[in-house]
Amino acid sequence: RYAARRALAIACAGEPYALSPEGREEDLPGCTPARLAEVHAAMLAHAPMEVFLVGDLDPQAAERAVRQDLLWAGRGEPWRLPPAVNVRAARARPRRVVEREQVAQGKLVLVFRAPIAARDARTPAAHTLAGVLGGGPYARLFKVVRETHGLCYYANALWNEAKGLLVIQVGIDPKNEARARRLILALTREVGTGRLEPEALTGYREALAHRVASLADSRGGAIGWAHEALTLGLDPSPQHFLARLQRVRPADVRAVGRCLKLDTVFFLGATPSRRLARGHA
Repeated sequence: RYAARRALAIACAGEPYALSPEGREEDLPGCTPARLAEVHAAMLAHAPMEVFLVGDLDPQAAERAVRQDLLWAGRGEPWRLPPAVNVRAARARPRRVVEREQVAQGKLVLVFRAPIAARDARTPAAHTLAGVLGGGPYARLFKVVRETHGLCYYANALWNEAKGLLVIQVGIDPKNEARARRLILALTREVGTGRLEPEALTGYREALAHRVASLADSRGGAIGWAHEALTLGLDPSPQHFLARLQRVRPADVRAVGRCLKLDTVFFLGATPSRRLARGHA
């Protein structure tokens, strides 16, 4: 989790939502009761609120309860929030950051960018690219980097709709970092050309279908899905999302691969050379 947070903070420096909402342990001393009360008062006065109802509750009664129990003030102008979707081009030259840490298992995170916003027609293909590459034990990273070459103990990839990011994470023996990185880049290029290995594609689509079906029994999962769709301005139907993913063709993935570029490489656990001892290269 630390490696992923650091990689995204470096990749998204200066952008909205560049830091993990979980925060950092070193920030805790500054979270005094007085400071928390100040933030709470500002939220009650200005911040927008979204309320999701689950169960037998009248909407009007829910609104009254929110106003009464959360002391909703409703005064002042709303905060000018940064946009939920923030997509930009990759760096001209990828940035590589290495941090020294005495761990037996290194963490390697690669962040790619593409100018594909959440509502872009290419978004389903971007999800498919990430799923075929690293969606589970059926995917290319797991089968090639782990099973064939034994260079990692876990591997996954995901597509971040809000920022147009492909984020790849692997856990490796630190001495294998260079070999694993070269192999990951090669596999990303392979899938990005539209070469969708049938078993990996089928596995990803089946896993997604199971996830969508499971939302019927998960109120929290359903609310999370709806909240993300509302925030990003997307169709909230999981079934519609699944249908779009199932229609993705190799040519659609190829269109994503053509504009996908490496932006940031973060490695935790190496013994850096003299040049990398400053924390970056």
